[in-house]
Amino acid sequence: MYKAVDVRVYLREKGEGLTADLAKEILGWSEESEHIKFGEKYRLIDFNGKKVRCENNTANRPYYPATAEDWMLEILRAKWRFNGESIIIDRHGLLHDGQHRLIGLVLANQEWELDRKRTEPRWQAYWKEPPNIDALVVLGIVGTDDVVNTIGTGKPRTIIDVLYRCAWFAQMDEKNRLAVAKAASYAVKLMWDRTAQNLEFTRKTGFKPRRPHSESLEFIMNHERILESVRFIYEEQMPDKGSEGKLTGLGVAVGYAAGLLYLMGSARSDSDVYDKVNNETALDWGLWDKAQEFFVDICANGKATEELREELLDVSALLAGGLANAQRIGTIIKAWNLFSDGKEITREDCHMDLVVDGEGKPTLTSNPIIGGIDVGTVKETAASG
Repeated sequence: MYKAVDVRVYLREKGEGLTADLAKEILGWSEESEHIKFGEKYRLIDFNGKKVRCENNTANRPYYPATAEDWMLEILRAKWRFNGESIIIDRHGLLHDGQHRLIGLVLANQEWELDRKRTEPRWQAYWKEPPNIDALVVLGIVGTDDVVNTIGTGKPRTIIDVLYRCAWFAQMDEKNRLAVAKAASYAVKLMWDRTAQNLEFTRKTGFKPRRPHSESLEFIMNHERILESVRFIYEEQMPDKGSEGKLTGLGVAVGYAAGLLYLMGSARSDSDVYDKVNNETALDWGLWDKAQEFFVDICANGKATEELREELLDVSALLAGGLANAQRIGTIIKAWNLFSDGKEITREDCHMDLVVDGEGKPTLTSNPIIGGIDVGTVKETAASG
């Protein structure tokens, strides 16, 4: 099909964006019909309930539906950005890179059409016309294994990488900037979960909760004091010469502590007011100084938080990973609730109880909350696409 390497650029500003029809052409999109049945040999079932084959996508890596849906939501939410990454097609017309982006574009168009019939549309405010995107398509590469197997072998850009290169931490040296970027990613994760943004994401989109990079960055822009929280905790718990970081020595990630500091400092906020705007303009910071005092005492080995530190050091050996983090976070929250009320912190009062089921699996019996915009750990169990 292509005797030489060529490049095609599709730009929306020129009225020449890559459309769903073009995406189907590249993919070799073919739908099951009344007369032609696919049986079990198909790539996906689309939003119209049809089995689909992609005849030009037979030499690609596996198809991951969640990845295509991620791209679909980025397109529908107008978060797609043209960054120069290409869709790659070989000289015989076979697609080797871009299947998830292209299928995501087709699904975005199908979802947009379905949305037009809803009583409360989700996507019409973003798109007045069928979604289309800026794209770069490279045609005519050699499709041999030694060439194709070099595609997509770079390290994926994590949210830590994204935060590392942002201007927020640009004045820090390389080592500290990486550590703070990692802490910020954990702070966002904790706050996104504990402010029920997963439920908000599902409410807005109708799809299962996701936190792509664009969502994390938007969350930070709407909650900029996260960055102040991260810097404060990071600097406060900086290790003495040759010693371990004070919070990390207790098994507490700096980022989680920063997220908790934010939630504690805004604990007098009205959650109903916050839910209407979903940003920190609605927050009451009356407990900010008290929350900082709490973490200063922890990091300075202060008397007020002595028994909290002892309890953190004694996290059950039965726990590991996420459950251990949940126990530590719950312990800190229980201690904070005492501290903020002017009460003495005791190990008994901040202890997190465990139960072990018949299979020997431990679970926590409570889910302490700070109040304000913190609703604890809430999971979405059902979502429709």
